[in-house]
Amino acid sequence: MDTLLIRNARLEDADHILNIYANYIKNTAVTFEYDVPGLSEFQERMRHTMKRYPYLVIERDGQIEGYAYAGRFIGRAAYDWACELTIYLDHNVCRRGMGRNTLTKTAPISMPVWDFRRLEYFRSADTNSAAGTI
Repeated sequence: MDTLLIRNARLEDADHILNIYANYIKNTAVTFEYDVPGLSEFQERMRHTMKRYPYLVIERDGQIEGYAYAGRFIGRAAYDWACELTIYLDHNVCRRGMGRNTLTKTAPISMPVWDFRRLEYFRSADTNSAAGTI
């Protein structure tokens, strides 16, 4: 059975999430990072985000195939009401509508926290992920 579940991430998910993120670091320029962070550093990033914003994993049949999180937008006081949304998918599941599905499922429950009036998205030739502004 093909069951999609979007749930709150747990620190125990960090190794699976980091594996997804590592592919983007190694094969694209969208992360603006050159080196894959260690697991403890990545868990600390997750902890920091989870203090204020949602951090979600996307599971299909019990396997983590992606994740999404919100974060501070720009870093100025006037933007405290706004944030960025980031979605990363396992490179093996791209181009199947999972990113769009994740966005449509998380936006309605997250509107009090997230501002979806301006979304950035990226397309990498290597991963077929998207790039631009909606």
